[in-house]
Amino acid sequence: MVVDSNFMYNNSMDILREQRPRASQETVELMQLRGLTSQKTVAFLPIVNTEKLKGWALDMQMKLSLMTERQRYVFRANSETLLFPDHQKYTKAIVQDRLTDEIMGTLYYDKTPDKWVAFYYQSECKLKELEDKTIIGEWFGCQAVNISPIDGKLGFESSSGQDSRDFRGNFQVAKDLQEENIKAREFDKQYSKFKLAIIK
Repeated sequence: MVVDSNFMYNNSMDILREQRPRASQETVELMQLRGLTSQKTVAFLPIVNTEKLKGWALDMQMKLSLMTERQRYVFRANSETLLFPDHQKYTKAIVQDRLTDEIMGTLYYDKTPDKWVAFYYQSECKLKELEDKTIIGEWFGCQAVNISPIDGKLGFESSSGQDSRDFRGNFQVAKDLQEENIKAREFDKQYSKFKLAIIK
């Protein structure tokens, strides 16, 4: 994995949550029953950004919906994710929160990240014991993915609180945050909130 760290960040809008998003009690109990202290969730089907891949994703969703539960289990057992056609032709990179290094997911793009074709989000729940011995689940990684309706660029909300979603047109969001996030959606730049680790 190659990470370009030869740049400095200067982002006045960096905000880290005092408390991470918590998992439901049901999730915590299921993890305990399975003897797990952490559990990763990865998108099986990607979010796609070309007409050809949108057709493929729709076909796969239909195919999965027609399967029995057992057939889906067998189909998905062979791979964590379903790779899209010709995925090897594109650059593959891991998207990370630049402050915490949490993984948001895997991005495939053509030449530059602006020309992205597919994204597989990723999150992880980790169990934590509080002072009163209560066990809670805390989320790490991607909380939300946003495709800008204005320029088509990807934005993310991290469990840490970092947020590069496009809020332009949302009058309930402060103007300075809207403007900040225009720059924050760029990767590996001075005002970036997320970075890329190219693995291909």
